[in-house]
Amino acid sequence: MGLGFRGESFFVDFALQFTNTISGYNAYTVTNTSRDPLVNIDRQNTLGLVTLGFRL
Repeated sequence: MGLGFRGESFFVDFALQFTNTISGYNAYTVTNTSRDPLVNIDRQNTLGLVTLGFRL
């Protein structure tokens, strides 16, 4: 998602990125599957970016 403004001598842009990732990870294997060492990973990231520019 982004938004921008351009004037006669400059411009400004703003952007946002949202990321959601769900995954699982086994660090090692065991013979007893009832004690499976599965780690559930749920990541949520937000990234923002601003760009400024000027005409010379």
